[in-house]
Amino acid sequence: MLVTSRLPQVGLAALGGARLIRVDLPDRQVARTMLERRLAHTDRVTGGNAESLDAIVELCGRLPLALAILGARLSARPRLSLASVVAELRDDAHRLAAFPGGRGVRDPRATFAWSYLQLSPDAARLFRLLSVALTPGITAEAATSLSAWEPRRTREALMELAEAALVTEDDHGWFTSHVLVKAYAEELFRETELPAERAAAVSRLLQHYLHSALHAQSELKSHFRIEPPLPPPDGVVAERQGSLDNAHGWFDRHRDALFEAVHVAAEGDHGVAPWRLALALPQYLESAGLLRDWEDVVRLALQAAREHGDAIGEAHLCRSLAGTGQSLTELQRFEEAVHASRQALDICRDLDQRTDEPVIRHLLARSLAGMGRVNEAIAEYTTAVRLGGVLAQGPLQVSALRDLSKLLLSTGDVAGARRAFDRAVELMGTFQDGGPEFLQADLEELAALLGQHR
Repeated sequence: MLVTSRLPQVGLAALGGARLIRVDLPDRQVARTMLERRLAHTDRVTGGNAESLDAIVELCGRLPLALAILGARLSARPRLSLASVVAELRDDAHRLAAFPGGRGVRDPRATFAWSYLQLSPDAARLFRLLSVALTPGITAEAATSLSAWEPRRTREALMELAEAALVTEDDHGWFTSHVLVKAYAEELFRETELPAERAAAVSRLLQHYLHSALHAQSELKSHFRIEPPLPPPDGVVAERQGSLDNAHGWFDRHRDALFEAVHVAAEGDHGVAPWRLALALPQYLESAGLLRDWEDVVRLALQAAREHGDAIGEAHLCRSLAGTGQSLTELQRFEEAVHASRQALDICRDLDQRTDEPVIRHLLARSLAGMGRVNEAIAEYTTAVRLGGVLAQGPLQVSALRDLSKLLLSTGDVAGARRAFDRAVELMGTFQDGGPEFLQADLEELAALLGQHR
């Protein structure tokens, strides 16, 4: 005897000796074949429709029931184009309208409703809230901030949703909804919740990713410093990674969600500035070699800052884009980096934010040096050192002197390189414990280079 159910029949297995088998979704090719068989008697399986057929398969999430319904619908309406069905499925707000019910047809909405109506109030509300998740999957920690509940209460609701087959938990603790299940949850959210509650849920989720990313960034020992945002609002519980390895792992797992968070923050007023989310990413993206991703994220946030007249955010983004190791300088696109640095300098002067100027001057010098404009680079390094002294930014002074020494050495000015090096060493001697370890290592390497030019 074969018994099928959306719910795990644990009782049958425990008391009746039944063997439970989970049937996964078919892969793309099998799902495509299923749809083609439904349409075999039509002219819609020709090569010219291949792209639309693939789109339908993916937009249905390869769900056999959905493919069967659409196959029947297309058969019943010979003049209905595949492109029209694809357009309906791409309408996130009305995706399930592509599956007509009635007249003996059990559409996906009715199937999902049967499971939803059996949920407890907590699980039902969390199900609706999950419709605003930024990626197909979400962790229990992010769901806790999304719901603004205690972690245990959130975890119990997630377990109930998993038992109801409305979400699936993978081996890494991510809870994923099928694309059509998520569309159903979104319908319910619009029908039962006020727009203000949806906005608040999105805001909590963005705040969760922002503050969790900032905690992870702090483990990476980022040298890019800006004034921290306000503490997260009530209900938001940011994750703390606790170590360098955990921070890298957290960024790896949440990279897509963080990218999407920048997009969502840029598209609406959710109480989280896109530039703050973007500037939580550079250290990780640089270490992972994802420099082009970094540039894309910064340009998106920069465009949003300009559209909203956020001059402070624009200044921070221009400064970062100019050349911190993870931007255009690393891509050797020096002219663009110089342009961005000069933009940042202009904005900082307009805002009277002089504390960023030494860093921007340093980055500008690096870009100019990369272009071979040595004299200009030397002038900018010198200015960065002077302003760093005025603003008590000792590590920045040492970094600029280090780079200045290397540049002078490359031009054959050994004496000038030694003077810059000696001044850097003198400054390091004023720091507690001899200064940052990375600068100590850089100066030791530079000393060895200078030793070859006695």
